[in-house]
Amino acid sequence: AVWLVANYPRILQQQYVAHNSSLDKSLVSSFRSSQAQLTRAGFDIKLSGSTATVCMIKNGYLHFAWVGDSRAVLACKDRTTGKVSSIPMTKDHRPDDPEEQKRIESKGGLVKCVEGAEHLPPRVFSKVGFLSGNLSPGIAMSRSLGDMVANSLGVIDTPDTFSHPIDYEVDKFVVLASDGIWEVFSDDEVVKWINQYVANNSLNRTILPGHDQNAEIDMACLALAKEAQRRWLSKFQRQAILDDVSVVICWLDKGKLVGNSTPSTIDLRDMPTTERLTNLNSKGEILPVKWVSYT
Repeated sequence: AVWLVANYPRILQQQYVAHNSSLDKSLVSSFRSSQAQLTRAGFDIKLSGSTATVCMIKNGYLHFAWVGDSRAVLACKDRTTGKVSSIPMTKDHRPDDPEEQKRIESKGGLVKCVEGAEHLPPRVFSKVGFLSGNLSPGIAMSRSLGDMVANSLGVIDTPDTFSHPIDYEVDKFVVLASDGIWEVFSDDEVVKWINQYVANNSLNRTILPGHDQNAEIDMACLALAKEAQRRWLSKFQRQAILDDVSVVICWLDKGKLVGNSTPSTIDLRDMPTTERLTNLNSKGEILPVKWVSYT
């Protein structure tokens, strides 16, 4: 994941140029190129990998590409009531999805819940290895970047894509987050939580060091991550179990893009608009991670 944060924007830009600004082709090829470059990056990715969810804004559309279970959700306002609800922009890549499972099993993989942990999502194992007690790779998704053992068992790096025309009267903001958020929040709960938080704090801005004037969005992003952390620790009592919690909030205002920010950024020549995300580790420390969109 750290390597992808540092290198994916460059790879995407290269593919965007190589495909003559064709966004659909460049998104798909950027994932495949990332996988190829990961294998040559000089570190062990046999059992190490990452989900990836990308949102691009171009020509009045939101364009998404993703592998794994990091999810993108759009917050929409009802024209009549003004209430905010969620619309999923991505679909989690789960190994027990019939088409995904069929591909995995055709490559020698086995999709199965761990005995004694049937309440947890099914995972991908090697059919041969499982019979001998080898529970690797044990990955709970059907697509990812890296994860070469799982890749050999049908866990692929090819993203799904989806495009949504922006209606600025209805579409309010986009949330991209890792499964550490979605395991303890529903889609609707996330967008309503953020909307309420920003509304409550919009008249009381406090500019954080290294942050911009959109402080209420910054704070909403950090507060959501911290609340997810609290729910994880509460859910598992004192076991200190905490999944990765990464969040992007991108507010959709016509003519501009407003997002959360941490003190790091990437400039991409003539393809501006860089937004950033909040990422909390298990100690509650903020890890600066970059997220990029093109307009």
